[in-house]
Amino acid sequence: VSAAKGYRSGGINTPLTSACSDSLISVGLPAGADGQAHVPAGYSSDSLWSYEIGAKNTLLNGTLQINSSMFVIDWKNIQQSVYLAGCGEQFAANLGSVRSEGGDVDIVYKPLQPLTLGLTVAYTDAYYARASCAGTLEFNGSICAGPKGSAPPIVSEGDRLLGAPWTVLASGEYAAPFGALGGRTGYVRFDYQRTTAQT
Repeated sequence: VSAAKGYRSGGINTPLTSACSDSLISVGLPAGADGQAHVPAGYSSDSLWSYEIGAKNTLLNGTLQINSSMFVIDWKNIQQSVYLAGCGEQFAANLGSVRSEGGDVDIVYKPLQPLTLGLTVAYTDAYYARASCAGTLEFNGSICAGPKGSAPPIVSEGDRLLGAPWTVLASGEYAAPFGALGGRTGYVRFDYQRTTAQT
């Protein structure tokens, strides 16, 4: 069983060209005294707590090994790139909270001394726990709103982070000394990997 806390330092944003002003306004960043919208000067650090429980077991006189774990990660103020389709540029922002849940099982079995079989199944579900707005706008339950206007949220509650939810790996290897090879060990191996589509 483990619990750990981590963080990444904040940083600064490089100013974007004036061609991005309309795109910045559309996501909720206000125009300045010059009539142009500008990216925030910087973004703050993000942090997370991760919790994990797992087990490593050896069974059947050492021929079967099963490793398994489950985890939960609570990620605050996640640093993400915000892509502006109108001008093809991007900036970094803190986009609310993400929760990631999942686990994996890894099995290695040697039914015969020369034969090793393996199977790994892993699952991860990482999603935004709440909507997030740009600039000084606040989410009111349906849209980001502020004194100078409104805009859709940059991310909405339930939006998924990139990544395949399920991954399956299977393998088998037969390795033994062969007389035809002068006693050298030869082997035959197969590997299979399957990942599901991103949500």
